Amino acid sequence: MRNDYPRGPRQKVLPSLYENEQKPQDFEGQTYTRANDHSRLTRQLYAIYQIMRDHHWHTLFDLDRETQHQYALTIISARLRDLRKPKWGGYTVLRRRVQSAGTWEYQIPHAS
Repeated sequence: MRNDYPRGPRQKVLPSLYENEQKPQDFEGQTYTRANDHSRLTRQLYAIYQIMRDHHWHTLFDLDRETQHQYALTIISARLRDLRKPKWGGYTVLRRRVQSAGTWEYQIPHAS
């Protein structure tokens, strides 16, 4: 696991992660509260981004292995969706079906 997670609210990690230095962006969800969830979700997002920025194709299982099984596959999938959102960078996250495995793999292309 990589240990280069953000330290403190002002460190810029991803484009658009902290567009406004006074107030970092919030995640969405009915049960989301900044005090309880923001730090944890930001660490998750950063961990997935650190892997995906190599521009290679990764399955959810690859990402699970790379994060040393710290996150459920549903969490990894949610963070990939977050990376597509403008406030978290607006990355193009491509997906393609792996026919032999019956699963999907994902990539952030170089142009993103």
